[in-house]
Amino acid sequence: MLYSIRHASPVLIETLPGTANVFAAADEPLFRNTALDDRQEAVDAACREQGQGTSSFAKMQREAQRYSGDLPLRESMVVRSVEVHGSQRIYFLQVPDDLDPNVPAPAILAFHGGGGGARRFANMSGLGEPAGRAGFVVAYLQGYRNSWNAGNCCGRAWRQGVDDVAFARVVLNDLASVLQVDPRRVFATGFSNGAMMAYRLACELSERIAAIVAVSATISLPDSACTPGRPVPVLHIHGLADEFSPFRGGIGAWAAAGVLRSVPETMALWIARNRCTEETRVTYELGRARCVTHPVCQDAGQVTRCTIKKMGHQWPGARVLVPNRSGPRTLDISANEMLVEFFRRHQLPSHLSATVAQRSPKRGLERNQ
Repeated sequence: MLYSIRHASPVLIETLPGTANVFAAADEPLFRNTALDDRQEAVDAACREQGQGTSSFAKMQREAQRYSGDLPLRESMVVRSVEVHGSQRIYFLQVPDDLDPNVPAPAILAFHGGGGGARRFANMSGLGEPAGRAGFVVAYLQGYRNSWNAGNCCGRAWRQGVDDVAFARVVLNDLASVLQVDPRRVFATGFSNGAMMAYRLACELSERIAAIVAVSATISLPDSACTPGRPVPVLHIHGLADEFSPFRGGIGAWAAAGVLRSVPETMALWIARNRCTEETRVTYELGRARCVTHPVCQDAGQVTRCTIKKMGHQWPGARVLVPNRSGPRTLDISANEMLVEFFRRHQLPSHLSATVAQRSPKRGLERNQ
């Protein structure tokens, strides 16, 4: 039994010829070096002179139109294009092979790290496999020039004021138009700059995001700018040897990211926002990994902090690990397993999900025999 999405011009990565350079360009660490930004602008200018549009989006759009139609999802990822404030943005959609189209599925918005890219993050984290087994749909969003405007960071997205909250909102609407998504079980996660973006969604899109998991980065908004409409459950995972996003905050190895907030400061903000008591419990302990939870919070908005001694800027338990320059890795804890279990325990209040469901467009998922 296969499933397909109609009227959306999806493209299967595995069957899309001539796109290797497009995706390679999308995975380059553009925002870390202005010389790379200048090179990309030169490439885009050359493409425009030849009537080809920009090097990435225009090619993707032409290929999407060329291979539009009903395509099987199975375990493959589908490239989808959406319009945000007049600009085309893309994300990669991964759907469980055994998805039941008659049962609303939980969904995860996944945000790559700065300089990474959506496809690379999917491969690095291995999130799709455990999420798929648990019935989650995963949307890997592609940042503008591989960066996210998370408030006070990072890269071109931040410097140019890209509205990435609107991007997330449009992706959620797009998912609801083609899949049976459970509006009470929509979540966000991210690594590094992507973790900052997950925090921003918890602050600004709390009526649609049930809970978040942030890995290897802290919130990049001032307290006054984070005013969620409800307590948002938070799981934070961080290495104590992280030099790029130091546990104690300050300026990390990527000085361009500016002064970063500390993990204790970030946790204190959410403990206050979720009105948690001072009671804590150790909820996980293995080797160098330890998780401490504030279980008594308003509306089940629990806050959990997992720290790993001697781990660097990593996604713990990843099957394809971040390069060693990002510091030591660990297998004492799996971010994927913790994430799936955390999300399975949380959902939006029913009155919020009902409002979202009323706004969602008609779904278009069909079954192929």
